Amino acid sequence: MLNILIDDMRLFHEFPVRECRVCLFSHGGHLLVASLKDTIQIYNTITFNTIHVLKGHQGEITSIQWSLDDLKLVSCADNGSVYEWNIANGERVHEVVVKTCAFSYLALSPDSNTTYAVGSDRTVKQLARSTVQQEIDLHSFQLSSVCLSPSGKVLVAGSTSGAIQLFDFPLSLPGKWREWKLHGDRVNFIKISHTNDVLVTGSQDGSFAVWDIKMVEEKGREVEPYGFAVEILITKTELEEKNNLIEDLRQKVDESKTECAYQLRLKDN
Repeated sequence: MLNILIDDMRLFHEFPVRECRVCLFSHGGHLLVASLKDTIQIYNTITFNTIHVLKGHQGEITSIQWSLDDLKLVSCADNGSVYEWNIANGERVHEVVVKTCAFSYLALSPDSNTTYAVGSDRTVKQLARSTVQQEIDLHSFQLSSVCLSPSGKVLVAGSTSGAIQLFDFPLSLPGKWREWKLHGDRVNFIKISHTNDVLVTGSQDGSFAVWDIKMVEEKGREVEPYGFAVEILITKTELEEKNNLIEDLRQKVDESKTECAYQLRLKDN
C-alpha cells in the first residue's frame, strides 16, 4: 500500500502475499482482497488484520469483483469455476462450474444478483444463483475482459485480439454488438468510471486507452463534469522543510530590499 504524495509515492504498508496477480479494494476502501493462486485473502485496510482466507477454487484465480454494498465477493478461475462469497462469514453462497471453459474476467450487476463472465469458449455467460441463465455465442473471437457500468446500462468487453465490443444491453439472443479495433494484443484490463461516462482499457501490448461513453437518450441532457479533489498529501517533515525554505527566501527578499534602498540613497548623495 502506497501513499500518493505531492511529488512522490511512499510505502505505507506491505501485505505478505507472494505472486499476487489479482487485488482489489472494496467500494468503501475498508477491505482489500488479494489472490494467491487458488486462495483469496481479505484484509482490513484500517487494522491490516486478515479477515478471511477463502479456499475452494481448484485453478488459478483470474478475476475478482465486489458487490456495491461490499457484502458479497464474486471470483472466477481458469478451471471454469465462478464462486460467490458472503463476506460476513466467509462462506461460499453460490457456485457455477463449466469444465470446458477457463474464465478470464467477470462483471457484477449493480444489484449484485447477476454475474457476466467471459472465458476461453467464445461466449458471454450470464449467471445468477448457481445457474447459467443465458450465453451468447461469439463464434469467431474470444473475449478476455468484460465490464458493466455502475448504472447497469452499458456492457463493454475486450477481446484477445485487442478489439473492444459494446453489447446491446440487456443481453438477448442472438447477441448484438458493435466493435472498435485499437489495441494490438489481448485486452486484460477494462473499467467504467463511477460517473458512467468514461471507459478505460489496458492491453498486454502496453497501450492504454480512455474512451468517452455517450448515451443516446442523454443527448439532450447536459452532464456536469466530475470535479477532481484539490487536496494533496504531504508528510510533516516535507511541509516543515518547505516552510523553512519559504522563510529563508522571505528573509533574503527583505535583505535585498534593504540593500537596494541603501544603494539608491548612496546614488542620490
